[in-house]
Amino acid sequence: MEQEQSAGNNVGLTAWIVEGIEIQQQQLRIQEEIAHNPNPTTTQEIKVAKMKEKLIKQFENLMNTAEYQFPDVDFTELVYRPSPWSKGKKSDSDAVVTRHVPLPSQVNSSSSIPRAYRGAKDTEIVLRMGEANDALQAIRTEIGYKSYVYRAQIRPYKGKNRRTRGWDNIKRSDRELKFHQKVYTNALAALRILGASAEVLAQYKDITKEDLRTVTAVSEPNARGQSKEKLAWFWSLDVAGDSDGSEHLEECE
Repeated sequence: MEQEQSAGNNVGLTAWIVEGIEIQQQQLRIQEEIAHNPNPTTTQEIKVAKMKEKLIKQFENLMNTAEYQFPDVDFTELVYRPSPWSKGKKSDSDAVVTRHVPLPSQVNSSSSIPRAYRGAKDTEIVLRMGEANDALQAIRTEIGYKSYVYRAQIRPYKGKNRRTRGWDNIKRSDRELKFHQKVYTNALAALRILGASAEVLAQYKDITKEDLRTVTAVSEPNARGQSKEKLAWFWSLDVAGDSDGSEHLEECE
């Protein structure tokens, strides 16, 4: 409750951290787009270029706002943790994609950092919890969608053409699933770095490959023996609004 009140005390700070989190997600989106198209067409190259251009503008706005939000902080002097998306990225053309985002969770703690900036970590904790919840909601939705595709677009048909469309949908869903898993993993890492309470951290666990599989209890709720099948921990987590507007999640509850 104290953390929630802290987040509400400074709307400008909250908006600044939200933008930083959105920038990290956009960085990941670009990397995923590049990885999915190793030999891009001209159209795909233009798409990535526009995404990077947007990201550069987001960074400019973030740093301009930071000067007003934290006038006593020299962000060029801060010691940053490794970017969560920097692994294996060395090309200068990808600099904006791996650039550090100056959020409290991304900066090594130091007594020389002004109190106002160090105090922003409580606000980030609340917002990272929201990010984790959103990611878990998306993960559950994608698993529900994959279950629907298997049941409605693949299993009923024997013809290759009819099944190909279903498998294409599965591949697209898998990409989204991996994206949201990475977003969740980054949010969880941030919560741990920021020193979130044991009560908060107890709600969120690491997600394994096994957790993401489509199980009978989801794809066929009334199948024999499904009641003995163990669902991943996040299916019992109370994520506000997680089933609103998603017909595919209804079969997963």
